[in-house]
Order: sequence, then structure tokens, then C-alpha cells
Amino acid sequence: MQVVTQKAQGQIPLQDYTVARVLREIYPNAKLRAGFRTQPYLDSVKIGDVLATGLSIEKFFSDCRSLPSCGEVQIKRLRGILEDLATRIATQPSPEKPQALKDGPTDALPFNGQIYPDFISAWERVYQRMWRLAHFEKFVYLPSSVPEFVKSPTVLRAELTPETDLSGYMDSLSGLRSALRLFTSASGLVVLDKSRLDMLFERRGVYAGLSPQELDEQRVLLVHMIDSLSSGIAFKVLNTEAAHLSSGCIMGELITLSTMGGYLVTRDPTLATLLEKRAYAATQSAMSLSDYLHNL
Repeated sequence: MQVVTQKAQGQIPLQDYTVARVLREIYPNAKLRAGFRTQPYLDSVKIGDVLATGLSIEKFFSDCRSLPSCGEVQIKRLRGILEDLATRIATQPSPEKPQALKDGPTDALPFNGQIYPDFISAWERVYQRMWRLAHFEKFVYLPSSVPEFVKSPTVLRAELTPETDLSGYMDSLSGLRSALRLFTSASGLVVLDKSRLDMLFERRGVYAGLSPQELDEQRVLLVHMIDSLSSGIAFKVLNTEAAHLSSGCIMGELITLSTMGGYLVTRDPTLATLLEKRAYAATQSAMSLSDYLHNL
């Protein structure tokens, strides 16, 4: 697919472009039929709306299939365009730096990335964008406990302070769970910490107040995740501290590390490759999540 250099966009972020405008200005040489490019539908939908969730991506493809001159070859080319756009959007600088960076020392070493103070406020810029990229990029995901998108409300509440407002966050997670079946071609590795899972299912520490029924609810959600997601995603369980692995996510060249209650996000292809290799090497002899749950 041929792509021209992106034109100056002023203050308009890529996600606010319509699909028609993107095809016109950024991908004029993409091999899409003229009859498809001129469809009014493409002027009515924005890139950000298409890439919002896995469900919206698949809905867009479904809508396109109903248009003239759009068969599976055109869909394949559109998927490549969306993959490129998702990467571009993920690496766009935020319109405003987080407060933590603004108030930092002026003599600090240069840092090519962002720091987010907590995971709830970083939902869109961190978790949601990683979810979008997972449709296109091979990934390594190391959650601190249970993967966030299948974490039950009671488990999530047990891990947080009572005053944390989770209403909007739980709605967002529910939307991701409903779209699990759409991850039919995703590829990656999910590494869960055995020590943390043992603490959860043995009701120790912050999980001491959970009931057996609440634990079973969480177990069912994990089983559903394994059954619903692509067979190209491996779920492994090991002691991450002993393996010298840290919580975070590697998605292409993007690295997200969980640190001090928040996220550090940077882009470094060399480091990303190193961390990915380390994660795969550590899981060569690790048990599967299915086996772990079966032995509970």
C-alpha cells in the first residue's frame, strides 16, 4: 500500500478526520476503487469513531461491505489503512502534558514519552489505544493481577481505595468484554503473576473480604476470556518477580510500564524488542492459564 507523507493538519487531530478525508489527503494512492472512495457514507464517519472499539471497527467493515465496489480485497486494504492510522494516533503527542510533567524539575533528563498518574484517568490515552492497536499489532501484556478487561467489579474494588469513583471505568470495561469475540485474528502473549493469582484465589491480603461466590465469578470471567479470544494469544502463568518481569504492555514500538500507581509510556523499538524477547524467554516453561484455573 502506497502512502503519501501526511499533510500539515493544523490543530485537527487525525481521529477527527472523516474516512473520506483521510483517503483523499493521506492515502490517495491506496488501491481502492473510485466507486467506493466517493461513497457519501465515508464523509459521515470519523476515524476516531471507527477506531473507538473492536465493535466499531467491525461495524465499519460491515457497513463498507454493503456499499458498491467494496469486496473482501477492498476490506483487506482498508484494514491495512486503519492499522497505520491506529499507530499514528497512538503516537500523537497529547494536546497537553499531564500535570505531573508540568510540575517536574526543569533540569531533568530529556524523556520521550508521557507519565500518567493513575490508570483510570489514563483510560483513553493508554488502555483504550492499546486495545485498538491489538487488532493489528502483536503484543505482550503483563497485568499486575487479572487482565483489566475481565476483572470483576468486586476484585477491582478490593484493589482500590474505597473513595475511587469506578462508575465510568466499569462501563468502559464492560464494553471491552462485550467485544472479546471480535479479536479473531489478534496475536500476542499475556503473562499473569502466579503469586498475585494465588493471593486472589486464596483470599489473602486485599482479597481477604471476597466471598467464594465472588471468586467463582472472577474465575468464570477468566475462562470466558480464554474461550473467546483468538487462538493466537497465549496465556501464561509464572512468578513474574522471579522471572524479572514488570507489569506493562509492549505493542509494536510502544512500551507502557506500570509504575508507582500510574503509567509510563514511551516509544523505543530497540527496548521494545528486548522486553518482548525477555517475556517470551521467561514463559517457555510456564504453565498455561487454563491449567492454573483447572488446578484451583
